[in-house]
Amino acid sequence: MIRKNLRNALIVITLILVSYVNAEASILLGEVTGGRAFTKGGTFVVLDPPISVVDRNNLQSFNLWGFDEDQAVLLNSPLEVNQGYGIGDFVPTGTLVSSHYVIFDPKGYTRMIGYVEFDNDILGVMTKRKTLLASDFLGHDSVFYINSSLRGLEGGNRVWVEENNPRRLYINTTASSPGDWVRVITGAVEPTDSAVPEPTSLLLFGLGASALGIARRKFKK
Repeated sequence: MIRKNLRNALIVITLILVSYVNAEASILLGEVTGGRAFTKGGTFVVLDPPISVVDRNNLQSFNLWGFDEDQAVLLNSPLEVNQGYGIGDFVPTGTLVSSHYVIFDPKGYTRMIGYVEFDNDILGVMTKRKTLLASDFLGHDSVFYINSSLRGLEGGNRVWVEENNPRRLYINTTASSPGDWVRVITGAVEPTDSAVPEPTSLLLFGLGASALGIARRKFKK
């Protein structure tokens, strides 16, 4: 019985702490699944911290790369996307969003098929120079984005969201220097809803901690 109480107390405390940590949307995972990049051993890599400059042939590998940009931003005007999912061509004003950048920058002409998965639903993707430039205000503070004429995806390359998983973006692209880039806009969780404990949550945390302490003392006896 004592061990059961101890286990239950630990579960309560763990659930409360997890609810505070996951306040923003981020890249969860990814994989290179086809093309020459796959046969050459390309993998998916999360850049954390990200590179300082994008669009300078500074990755030059068979890997697919991604990094999180600005998080939990409340849009004060419509945000244009090239591919919208359930929203049309614009993410509406008043939407809370998080931004992410995905890059494929090989050394030479290379095809890559892969995917990137996020911890919130994908709302839209920027694949063209115009929309990427217009959305650079969502970029990472430490990154300099060069706005070259080749920015975005070339004709024939494409991205799409998995039908049964709105958090997974597939990419089928053939790139050379200087590479291909897309910006992915996902939904975000209001920071104040989960990052700041509510009174009820604090009470539960206190009860869980107290139960843990009592259970430990009884267990020692």
